Amino acid sequence: MFWAQVRNEFPAVVQKAPTGEFEGDEPLDDEFFPMPRYWFLAKNEEFYLLELQRNAFVLNWKRRDSKEPSFAGHLRPVFHKYFSIFENFLRKDVGIDDISVSGCELNYMYVIKPCEYWRDSGDTANVVPSFQIPETGEERDALDWANSGYTYLPGNDLQLRVAIRHFMKNDEPEEPRLILEITGRTVQKTQFNESESDAWFARANDAISACFVSMTSGKIQREHWKLVEVIS
Repeated sequence: MFWAQVRNEFPAVVQKAPTGEFEGDEPLDDEFFPMPRYWFLAKNEEFYLLELQRNAFVLNWKRRDSKEPSFAGHLRPVFHKYFSIFENFLRKDVGIDDISVSGCELNYMYVIKPCEYWRDSGDTANVVPSFQIPETGEERDALDWANSGYTYLPGNDLQLRVAIRHFMKNDEPEEPRLILEITGRTVQKTQFNESESDAWFARANDAISACFVSMTSGKIQREHWKLVEVIS
């Protein structure tokens, strides 16, 4: 039913297994099967994806070219646009008037391919100077499947989860990848109105940006990473 509200801009829909805390959850009393996670795929030049499942409404953006939308000037307004459509749908078509947000999440994922300063996991310390693979005295493989996770609390209502992952992309030829993922989440479930969630997202965006700059090499930032064109 909700797809009908956004079908002109998101003409394709697919079903996926739910993710997060409701993954593998039992059906509710009035459900014969658990609600899946729906992907609504955009048709415009930007790669937008809406996700909808029982406990989450998500907007995703994926890079297709060198242009990157700004968070405050582009991504957040787009999110508000479609979340407002979803709220109106709940009120008018489903009859749910009491709509509240119990938690927020903001996620950035940076993918690094083999290049001058990174070839495999042995070079990860070039990118993240504090990263270290334990030495055991044995010869290790070229690609260590090192996955590290860390949690930080930059604010009393904000938790940052930092993940450093290595994997082999299954294309031909296979290539290693380094993933730096930083996720801001609310520390505990509460109730947010629109202005409160806006303020939280702004703090989370600033904290994630500061975390990325702090954890990665200043030398690589200066010599290899350039500011790309930003869509305002």
